[in-house]
Amino acid sequence: SSSGSCLSCRVGTIVGGPCIRPAGMDVAVVGTAGVPDEAIVSIRAGACKRQSALSTGKPFKFPAPGSGEDMVLKFDILKKIAEGYIVLKPLESSSAQYRVALGGDASCDITVKPTEGAGAKAAPTDDPDGGADVSAKDAKAYLDSKGVLPFIQGVLQVVVRQRPDDPYSFMARLFMNGFDQGGAAPATDEKAQKDEAAPPPAEEPKQEAE
Repeated sequence: SSSGSCLSCRVGTIVGGPCIRPAGMDVAVVGTAGVPDEAIVSIRAGACKRQSALSTGKPFKFPAPGSGEDMVLKFDILKKIAEGYIVLKPLESSSAQYRVALGGDASCDITVKPTEGAGAKAAPTDDPDGGADVSAKDAKAYLDSKGVLPFIQGVLQVVVRQRPDDPYSFMARLFMNGFDQGGAAPATDEKAQKDEAAPPPAEEPKQEAE
């Protein structure tokens, strides 16, 4: 009976040919027209979806279709309008709220909380940027050029010595040159001395009426 078979099997039976189902498949985009290089290609095969930046040129890997699934691929071309990152605080047992800065005035607020139930497995995700790895050499060169590594090392040393109850707020203040977030830095002593030493503006001579 073909009632439980997929459409490809039923068509193969009608035309007298076997249904060929691959063990897995790689789908590669070998050419485009009217699609920008920075676009994101999303392909869905049944319940499985893969997406990546078009510029990576890497094939999309899919598992073998399950029984009863038709071998249909759905394509979506997406455009990235913004991106942002956050760093999750570890050891949080309750929900926490974060704000993701997306560049300019754009942002989004999210909440992150532990998944209910033990043994939950995270679903596999796809990197829209193609999972391009940054080499250790390039990463170190960038961090050295901006002075990030010695600054972070100094921050960690101070945190270990002070051992504040809220190390994240403590580190945030160090990142803000010691000022609270949103607070303005007071005038420096040098600037204050210049302001005090500056003579008052000379008054313009008044003209007597003739």
